[in-house]
Amino acid sequence: MSYQDAKPVIVAAYFLLGIGAACVVIHFIALNNEDYTLPFEVFVLASAALHLVIAAGILLQKQWGLILFRGYLHVLYLGVPIGPYIAHKMLRYIDEHNIHQYFT
Repeated sequence: MSYQDAKPVIVAAYFLLGIGAACVVIHFIALNNEDYTLPFEVFVLASAALHLVIAAGILLQKQWGLILFRGYLHVLYLGVPIGPYIAHKMLRYIDEHNIHQYFT
């Protein structure tokens, strides 16, 4: 198993890292907005934490990172219209190229 085989998963991890960072930035921008309620604040911070933890697990090549990423992709099936396409392609790539070997 080479780095080149796992590269699409690693690129996805950097994308998740960017999403997590964007959530943190949105949180700090919206702090002064009166419409930024506590439940929405919790949602934004939980979303940021989830994305950052999954990205860290993948980039550190931990098995739990791949497991969380696969779970994330299964939830992404609910993101119609583009989510199912991305999730299906990435899950198929992970299975066909035995990416789990890169994380052991």
